[in-house]
Amino acid sequence: MFGRVLSIMATFLVITVLLLFSLEIPVMVDNRAELAQVNLGYPLHFVVQDNSRLAIGEPDSPPFPYPVDLMNPLNSSARMLVAPLLVNYLILYGTLSLLGRAFRHRNSSKRGWLSTHHARGDAVTGFEGENPLPESK
Repeated sequence: MFGRVLSIMATFLVITVLLLFSLEIPVMVDNRAELAQVNLGYPLHFVVQDNSRLAIGEPDSPPFPYPVDLMNPLNSSARMLVAPLLVNYLILYGTLSLLGRAFRHRNSSKRGWLSTHHARGDAVTGFEGENPLPESK
């Protein structure tokens, strides 16, 4: 029971780290209107940030299109969208659970094959009966 709870907690920690890293993936903005509403986060956008205070697309500043990632919330207002964030947790939890089950199934089927062949004596050579290779001393 404790192992299962620990596993779930570790999974949610990994998901949280992945979602935080997804905020650092740059989004290309093509005009001032898009700069005023930058959608961040993957797989579903869960942070909307207003970066209209940046001097992008103005004279003597970088031109559009321009890559923007998460800015300091003290300089640019941001709001978190709770529903897409929860859906992201569900999507990533489901994906990681399926990958974990597939990995466990793959490993258990390999162990079964290896233990069957090892019990018969043909795990290394692939031959039943005597080992045709000389033993080293």
